[in-house]
Amino acid sequence: MINLLFIVLVIYFLGWIYAGPSEIPFSRTVPIIFAALFLIFALGGRLFIRGIYLASNKPNLSASQAKPVIICGAGQAGVNLVNRLSGGSEYIPICFIDDDSEKWNKIIYGFTVLPFEQLDRLLESFEVYAIIIAIPSLTPAKRNQLLKRLEPYQVAIKVLPFGEEFLDDSSKNAIRDVSIEDMLGRDTVAPDSDLLTMSIRSKNVFVTGAGGSIGSVLAKQAVMSGASTLVLYEQSEFALYTVERQLSALVAESGLETKVVAILGSILDRKRVRTVLHEYRINTAYHAAAYKHVPLVEHNAVQGLNNNVIGTVTVAEECDRAEIERFVLVSTDKAVRPTNVMGATKRLAELFVQGLAHAETKTTFSIVRFGNVLGSSGSVVPLFKEQIRAGGPVTVTHPNVTRYFMTIPEAASLVVQAGALAKGGEVFVLDMGEPILIFDLATKLIHLSGFSVKSETESTGDIEIQFTGLRPGEKLYEELLIGDDVSGTVHPKIMQAAEERLDSAELERIKLEAIAAIEAGDSVACRRLLRDSVVGYSPSAVELDVLPQHVGESAPPRV
Repeated sequence: MINLLFIVLVIYFLGWIYAGPSEIPFSRTVPIIFAALFLIFALGGRLFIRGIYLASNKPNLSASQAKPVIICGAGQAGVNLVNRLSGGSEYIPICFIDDDSEKWNKIIYGFTVLPFEQLDRLLESFEVYAIIIAIPSLTPAKRNQLLKRLEPYQVAIKVLPFGEEFLDDSSKNAIRDVSIEDMLGRDTVAPDSDLLTMSIRSKNVFVTGAGGSIGSVLAKQAVMSGASTLVLYEQSEFALYTVERQLSALVAESGLETKVVAILGSILDRKRVRTVLHEYRINTAYHAAAYKHVPLVEHNAVQGLNNNVIGTVTVAEECDRAEIERFVLVSTDKAVRPTNVMGATKRLAELFVQGLAHAETKTTFSIVRFGNVLGSSGSVVPLFKEQIRAGGPVTVTHPNVTRYFMTIPEAASLVVQAGALAKGGEVFVLDMGEPILIFDLATKLIHLSGFSVKSETESTGDIEIQFTGLRPGEKLYEELLIGDDVSGTVHPKIMQAAEERLDSAELERIKLEAIAAIEAGDSVACRRLLRDSVVGYSPSAVELDVLPQHVGESAPPRV
């Protein structure tokens, strides 16, 4: 605008010089008056329009039904968010907060940028519903630091998507709750592209338990890594329908060429497994099918042994018979010195796979062991969030219970890479970071949801944390290694454990005993077999099964 004024005055002066002073009487006040009027009308017009804009966008907290929010981050994402929220019915911005002192007290679209130190005053002055973090470039570690900084304010925290999630146009503008992934602060290692594709690209891949938490992401990884054919094997009709629909849509949208085949079936159906392996000429198998919920398996020992051990043996033996290239067993940290049936069955499954790996075989067998994955069915985080939404109480089994956590995509990626590293018989262990105290996790989720914890010392708190006691077979803490003999690999997040194994004759005896106990429906015999076969497992002295043992001829007639 100043440039325009200068140009007009220059033209006026040149015109006066060209025409001559006698033709155009010159008054020295004309340029001054002209400039003053020009500035008044130009600036006045802009200020008038700006005033109308600010008036229309100014938060009217008393009249609006929208929830007052503070935007954390005055960068481009925060500015775009304010534009999107202005005039909306769900949220109404109050201001920005930002660490950058150069932005402080600036007004962006009518909203002032303030330092974090002003938060206390803002929360006292306004009934702030939430703080929305709008900094998609934050690394996981920085994100975790920011959440720790905001947690003491006990106001609900919402976030815009971070990192690669933000690049997805479908979720770019989605405001979501804080997730456990945000709180973990784990900086993941970029996957080794060679390891990621070695066992998958242009190969036929078989995933058991393909509708489960890990199985479905392994299947997606196979599609993204260029599998020729992906066979989804699942006994749950709905889970299989869901994953098949999602992956078929992914293939179509991404222009990929993977053929996705969905097959309903049980891992105990030896003939069906054999047919699948031969019909689709499988190269690589990821065995993710298992019963994994500790309390359920504890009360259903016969089915736990049947599915987790005999099912694994069935699939592994058929893979060996079909001479496929690679077989990867997805295992768990609960297999280490197990205190429950589920963990004992997974360790016994590991022993059988180790046995096959050391026999004469053309298949490379390996095992990948890791802890809890976030977002899996029945995991603690969704339960806590549900309890918080209901107003509490939040239930924790013990104040000192700890668990390892990892995101499902990271775990699936590392499973694929570890399987590619295998030479035969390895037990790979994933780096899970530091264990997390579940009580602290529950406390953080309550605070970041905008509530306070009610306790003996804080009787005015909003939500109580109740301790329910350890469930049968539950540990205070989990381990990833049975012994101390562990070595690194070429991947910084994948270690290799040297575990003891059983000879083939002993494994055959255990298999026959297991089949006999299962056919008899004898839960006591199943637990005794696990006790005698798995180092460190000691079953409960109390009969926990929901069905009596020896169900069969001795069962009373149905009326």
